[in-house]
Amino acid sequence: MKAKTKLSVWARSAFALLLSTLCIKPATAYANIFVTSLNGTIGEYTNSGAVVNASLITGLNTPVGIAVSGDFLYVTSRDGGTIGKYTTTGQTVNPALVTGLSNPVGIAISGDNIFVANVHSFTIGEYTTSGSTVNASLISNLTVQPEGLAVVGNQLFFTENGFTGRVGEATTSGMNVNEYLIGNLSSPDAITAAGSHLFVTGQFPGLVNEFNLDGSVVHSPLITGLNTPYGIAVFDDQLLVTDALNGTIGAYTTSGQTLNNALISGLNFPIGIAVTSQVNSVPESLSTTWLVITLCSLFVTARFRNRRGNLPTLV
Repeated sequence: MKAKTKLSVWARSAFALLLSTLCIKPATAYANIFVTSLNGTIGEYTNSGAVVNASLITGLNTPVGIAVSGDFLYVTSRDGGTIGKYTTTGQTVNPALVTGLSNPVGIAISGDNIFVANVHSFTIGEYTTSGSTVNASLISNLTVQPEGLAVVGNQLFFTENGFTGRVGEATTSGMNVNEYLIGNLSSPDAITAAGSHLFVTGQFPGLVNEFNLDGSVVHSPLITGLNTPYGIAVFDDQLLVTDALNGTIGAYTTSGQTLNNALISGLNFPIGIAVTSQVNSVPESLSTTWLVITLCSLFVTARFRNRRGNLPTLV
C-alpha cells in the first residue's frame, strides 16, 4: 500500500511537471530574411543566420529594394526600371509587374498598394500589388533624390540621399507634409519604422540613427562602426542591417546593442532586406492544442477539487 502511495505521488508530480511545461511554454517568434544582392540574386535565411537558400531567386537585373506582403516578394530593379513580383518560395509571378520606372530603389507596401522611390525622376509613385498604376508621380518635385521608404498608417516617410540628406514626410494620398522633417543627415539611405520610432541608415560614416515620428531625435547615432549600411528591417525587438562592403547582415537590438554584427556573412554586396515573421507556438497543431488545453483544465480542476475534498487525485 505504501509503495502504491509513493508511486501515486511520483506519478502526480511527473504529470504536473509535464502539463505545467506544456501549459506555460511561451510562443516563440521566428523569421525568414530575404536579401537582395548586386549579383542579381535574392537569398533567404533564418533569423538565427542559417541559410535557407542563398540563391532563392536568380537572374535579376540589379535588384535593390525589396518588400514582402503575404506570400509575395516585390523587388525593384534599379537598372531595369521595374518592380518584379515573386513568391516567398522563389517562384516568378511577374518579373515586370510594373515597368517604365526611373531608377527605382526604395519600396514599401501598405495594404494592396505599392509605393516606390524613383531616384532619377525625383518622384514617388504608387501602384497596386497587381501592377496597376494609381499615380506614377504621387509625390513629385522633390529637391533631393528619394531612396528609402516606410509607411506608418497613412504617413509615408522617405529618405533623400545626399551628403546633406534628410527625411521627409508625406501622406499616402500624396500630400507633401514636410520634406524637411529631419535634416542634416549624411547619406541617409534605408528607413524603417517600429512603433513610434524611425530607424535610418547612413552610408557614410556608416551608422543607424533613431528618431520619433515627429522628427525629434532619440539617438543620433544609435549604431556606429558599419561599413556602408544600405538596408534595414525590424524583427521583433531587433534591427537587421545589411552591410554592403562587408558582405554581411548584422543583428542589433532596437536600443542599439550589438547581438551579432555578422549574423549572415559571405554575401555579395547585400542591399535590400525584408523580413517575414511568424509565431511558432507550442503545441503546433490544432488537435494537440485542444488536447493540451483539455489536460491542463482537467489537471487544474482536479488539483483544486482534491484540495477541497471533492474529488480524488488523478493518480
